[in-house]
Amino acid sequence: MPRAQPKRGWGGILLLVVFAGIGVTGWLMYSGRIAVPAALAGLLAKAKPAAPAPETKVASRPPAAPEFAPPPPDASPAILLQGMPIENYRPLAGNTGGLRLLQRENTGELITLVARPVADTVGEPAEGEMRLDSIHGDTTTGITTFQGYVVTLRGSVGPTTMRELLHRLAAKP
Repeated sequence: MPRAQPKRGWGGILLLVVFAGIGVTGWLMYSGRIAVPAALAGLLAKAKPAAPAPETKVASRPPAAPEFAPPPPDASPAILLQGMPIENYRPLAGNTGGLRLLQRENTGELITLVARPVADTVGEPAEGEMRLDSIHGDTTTGITTFQGYVVTLRGSVGPTTMRELLHRLAAKP
């Protein structure tokens, strides 16, 4: 009767698993994440540094100004969504004439409106053309050209609602 031959190659893998387990256990004991047996406590105490390095205190920065600010009384956005209150408004950086504002829909959802002059954009839609796109989750983005601005709307609304919002765009009164 033939003798069964042991499978070759498992010894190396077994040895690797044992050494990895010992290494991880040693590191966990050294870092203090698991308790050290009393027999090894003396050895570990000799291996650790005597005192931790002093921590240097870094001066904390003053709190940053909010990214958005309410519109000043004399300034108002050139474009907005008609019938929705303005939460925050600010002109875009760089003196480009662009703006960014947040408006709250009657359902409570925030809609972000970014308007840039047509001259500052590439691949802008034609006047009156609407492009809709869904982003991960339930966010929809709509883009159109309105009175010399490329307007991008973004919010947690469906495509139908986004199309209606694009139709509600209005110029500064």
